[in-house]
Amino acid sequence: MPYYSIEQLNNTEIHFIVGSGRSGTTLMTTIFNANPEVICIPEARLVMAFNQKYSGTTAMPEHFSTDLSNYVSTILDIKKQTDERLWLADFDTDMYLHFDKQQLPQHSYANVCKQLLMNITLPNRSNEQVRTIVDKNPEYTFFIEPLLKIFPKAKFLVAVRDYRSVVLSQRESEARAGLGDVAFHAFLWDKYNQEVLRMKKRYPNQLMLIPYEKMVQDTEQTPTRGMCVFKHKF
Repeated sequence: MPYYSIEQLNNTEIHFIVGSGRSGTTLMTTIFNANPEVICIPEARLVMAFNQKYSGTTAMPEHFSTDLSNYVSTILDIKKQTDERLWLADFDTDMYLHFDKQQLPQHSYANVCKQLLMNITLPNRSNEQVRTIVDKNPEYTFFIEPLLKIFPKAKFLVAVRDYRSVVLSQRESEARAGLGDVAFHAFLWDKYNQEVLRMKKRYPNQLMLIPYEKMVQDTEQTPTRGMCVFKHKF
């Protein structure tokens, strides 16, 4: 897959889907990926992987290529040994393992992240028309402020759902594996949503709450059109 130009990367928007698990984040991903101009990436966990070391960097050093290669090699080794899908998507292995060092000094950390995310592939679709990246990671609920430092114009779509439905869904899913602790999942739901409320108060113009119950009733209006309005409202 290609190395995109600085101009194209600068003109490519990036936004995020966050919220507690079993609240509709995967459904939102499916809806957005029906649009050829959007790529919604399921849980690549890439942006925050190098945040502490490179956030704010305007000219990426060549040794980032080595750091990226080591990180990806570790993921691939774990996947081979455990058969666990640590990333729920495929990526351009050659670029990730051998990122062109000559490209790096012209990139900021933000644009390197976009470059890599644009080289993630999803089944039965092309990235040629993509103008917007949506990065879906429930765990990023707790990293909204660091993400805003990297991408100040980013918007966050927050999937919210009645706690009883979330706990029941988690319990039914994990019961097959002998898990399904009700108290744990209720505690986790509370932690996620307390953080959502805190961030919503602090950044009211950059977080939009998407109720699961409303989304399943009208997938066109919520979140698709809601996202379009939200992007251009502020």
